[in-house]
Amino acid sequence: IQKARSSYGESEDEIASLMNSKSAEWSSADSQQLLQDEQNEERKELEEERTRPPEILTALGKHLAALPLDPLLGRMVLLSVLLRGVEMGISIAAVLSVPNIFVSPFVQRSLEKSAKVGANDQMYQGGRSASASR
Repeated sequence: IQKARSSYGESEDEIASLMNSKSAEWSSADSQQLLQDEQNEERKELEEERTRPPEILTALGKHLAALPLDPLLGRMVLLSVLLRGVEMGISIAAVLSVPNIFVSPFVQRSLEKSAKVGANDQMYQGGRSASASR
């Protein structure tokens, strides 16, 4: 029986022996070195964070942080206040904050559908009783 050969022409035994030799080459000293390298990198990152100057918000940034909006929309609203067009700025920001204004949520659609069916039934019954009374 011939042994299966890989695409490189090696048998399964040769591949297994290569894998074992590679794992034997990987010693605990190598893993210790990798661990130390990772710890040194973490220390450097922490040191960089400590030496970084604190981030200070500008006056505009403080006002934008207080608004429950995307910063771009908040900036538009604040500029509309300065330019005395508050109603238009807020309306545009409201339209832009929603992905699609022509799509209603599933729950709302089902409520609207049931209301329409109920209204149609009432109109049908009312029209039928009105025609019957004539």
